[in-house]
Amino acid sequence: MMVEPRCYTRGCKHDPRVDQPDGSEMSERVICDAFPDGVPDEIAYGDNPHVAPYPGDHGIQFQKGIGGRRTGLGDQGAGSTQRPARIRTRGGKKVRSPRNKEDAMKKSGTERFPEEVVRQLKTYVYRLIDPRNGETFYVGKGKGNRVFSHIHAAAGLEGDDSDNKIGRIHKIRLAGFEVAHVIHRHGMSDETAREVEAALIDAYPGLTNVASGGGADFGTMHAKEIIRRYAAAPAVFRHRAMLINVNRYSAERSLYEATRFAWKVRKTKAMQAEVILATVRGLIVGAFVADKWIDATAASFPGHSEQPGRLGFIGREAPKDIQALYVGKAVPDIFRKQGAANPIKYTWR
Repeated sequence: MMVEPRCYTRGCKHDPRVDQPDGSEMSERVICDAFPDGVPDEIAYGDNPHVAPYPGDHGIQFQKGIGGRRTGLGDQGAGSTQRPARIRTRGGKKVRSPRNKEDAMKKSGTERFPEEVVRQLKTYVYRLIDPRNGETFYVGKGKGNRVFSHIHAAAGLEGDDSDNKIGRIHKIRLAGFEVAHVIHRHGMSDETAREVEAALIDAYPGLTNVASGGGADFGTMHAKEIIRRYAAAPAVFRHRAMLINVNRYSAERSLYEATRFAWKVRKTKAMQAEVILATVRGLIVGAFVADKWIDATAASFPGHSEQPGRLGFIGREAPKDIQALYVGKAVPDIFRKQGAANPIKYTWR
């Protein structure tokens, strides 16, 4: 069998194993206590973790751990923490499969793509899916074996931060599951992949992605937003203005809070700005004056978490005459390169 059954790698206690009824590989199927005549593909190989009743499962659902009576367990009984070798039956003869998940993954080739596959994939866009609830929690683009890099990075993770993708992967593994990967589109140029990634990020709210995908100004909009955006006159800058794209945060907090916290900027550069302009989807929606830029700490910005290496500002709304110059105007195209991921733009050098 070329693909390791997921119900096996999850560590189910109900004896998942591969059976060959007529002794040939063509007849291979996954069986277990719940499905003695064959585990459904969506459970054996798909994203269904079988934690809820499923037709024909004889009232047996997934349970983590291996114990009790199991053919081929040898010295491992109930309560054993060592994972047994999978038992494969071939024409009535038992054949042992790899003992641990790492060996199984290497054998099945699921840790990386073969070189000939990499050449055909080119640039691709992928999703990482939590098998516990079927939720997509990360969208990314890459080449080669990028889709697997997050999984390897989580292997040595310490701590329990569920607000980032590595922490999410860690929790999935602690629960006895493995992250599902989906290659959404492949064979693309970098530019096309960037647009597909941005569109998917818009389509899946609540992702662990830090960046917006680089296409926020051209992303999901209501028809009225599109009219307002493209009917607006472009701004003419009469001040040294710092443009901050707050697309991802403007709905979660006040516009001032979304604009002032927290950014990777050089303090000397930021202090030169005469006005800070908040932008949403290419439209200037707010104008502020920064009195000072300080480290983005929880003590300096109550209600916010610590953001090492980032700055925030303490300031106020810009005077009415400055607001009239910029608010409601469109960001000129020169500052809106499609696909640019940096949310900060400066109107001076």
